Amino acid sequence: MKRAPFISVVIPSYNSMHTIRQCLDSVINQLVSVPYEIIVVDSSEDQTPEIMKSYEPRVRYFHLSQKTIPAVARNIGIEKSFGEFIAFTDSDCIVDPSWLQQIMRAHKSGYDVVCGSVINARPGNFISIAEYFLEFREISQ
Repeated sequence: MKRAPFISVVIPSYNSMHTIRQCLDSVINQLVSVPYEIIVVDSSEDQTPEIMKSYEPRVRYFHLSQKTIPAVARNIGIEKSFGEFIAFTDSDCIVDPSWLQQIMRAHKSGYDVVCGSVINARPGNFISIAEYFLEFREISQ
C-alpha cells in the first residue's frame, strides 16, 4: 500500500515548455526520506500539456482552460493536495537536491513557516532580469 504524501509540492505553470522538464526533474530527484507528491497546475497554450504526459503518474497534473495567475494556481494546487505540508516552487525554477530535506529540518527545529532565497535562473537574459525585479520588487527596496 502506498503511503500518503507527507509533503505536497505545488508548481504553477504557464507556457513552461522550455523550463518544466528541468524543474520537475529537480523536484523528482529530492534527497528526502518522507513521501511527497508533485502537483502541477497549468494553464499553458504551448506544448507543456504534451510534455506533462511523460511525467504521469509521478506528477499529478491539472490543466486549466483559461490563463491563470500563479497565486490562483497555487490555491488550486493546495485544494488538490494530500500532504501535511505544502512546498511551492515555480515552473522556471530548479530546486536544490536537498530542498525538501532542508525545509523539513527547519520545520522540525521549531519554525512554522520556512522560506528560501530566490536566485534568477537566467541572469544573462534581459527579460528574465526585468521579470525578476518586477516579481520581487516589494522585497528588494
